[in-house]
Amino acid sequence: TIELLRQADYKDEAMKIKVLEEELVKRRQIVCEFEQQYRQAQQQYQLALQRYEAETKHLDKVLGAREKQYGALTSKKEPKTDQGGGLRSLFGFRG
Repeated sequence: TIELLRQADYKDEAMKIKVLEEELVKRRQIVCEFEQQYRQAQQQYQLALQRYEAETKHLDKVLGAREKQYGALTSKKEPKTDQGGGLRSLFGFRG
């Protein structure tokens, strides 16, 4: 009688372990699939980050070139006009 109870307990415990093992196998498969998706997403993120950095550097370069051109444009002085009146001063006419 005691042995029958022990066998029943053993079978019960063995069944619980079997159920848990099956669940572990399923969960491992889920984690494995998710890990693959995670790695792909991580790779895509790294590529996007590299592209973002490259685009930002290019934008900074173009903005710098534009600022340089604006600087060159605004630093040029107006062409001097003849203060003496052009042809009049050439021939000695005043006023």
